[in-house]
Amino acid sequence: MTTRILCAAALSLAAVTYPAASLAQTGDLDAIATITKLEAPLETQIVENVDFGEVNKPNGARPGAKCRYQIGASAARNGESRAEELDLSGQVVDAALPTPSMCGWGTGDEPDSFPTGVVAVYCEAGLDVQMDASFTPAGVAGVGFSRPSGLKSLGYFDPDAQTLINDTFGTSLTTTCREFSDTAGALGVLVGAQIILDESAAETVNNIAVGTITLEFSY
Repeated sequence: MTTRILCAAALSLAAVTYPAASLAQTGDLDAIATITKLEAPLETQIVENVDFGEVNKPNGARPGAKCRYQIGASAARNGESRAEELDLSGQVVDAALPTPSMCGWGTGDEPDSFPTGVVAVYCEAGLDVQMDASFTPAGVAGVGFSRPSGLKSLGYFDPDAQTLINDTFGTSLTTTCREFSDTAGALGVLVGAQIILDESAAETVNNIAVGTITLEFSY
């Protein structure tokens, strides 16, 4: 009996005196990131310059006369152009070619090639693209340069459908970038300009730069 009791007590004491051991550990780790700013794509490519081709200066038949040549922002096959003779006050006195002062496109009634400037714009489809243009003369004696006086100066067209979206006589225009491919959107831009020649303009054998059109695009 006693043995049994002692044994039982011994077992009970062992269970109380030696509890199961426990172990706890903590650890910290950081969450990290690199913060950047990704701009929507906006790139341009010059496709065609504004090309006046061969143009005649006034021949002196009317003293003080000038010849004005306008290229419009048109997607028409042969572009949109206008040649006129101006008097001393800058008023149109004749538009039937050739005029008395021989204003005209060389020996023809229109430019030899597609005259309108064309620019491709690669952009984020769905975003509005703002275009601002400035026209700077090259400083050639006897040659004035500016945006057209009576034709559209800027236009946007859909490069996929090849249809005009909108245009303006001014120097600013906004439209929405069109879907063009699986990876990018795009717009086509049409650009016009004008030159005015007086008798002092020097004759040239080849093309010369008569002005620069700066286009600024932004979202």
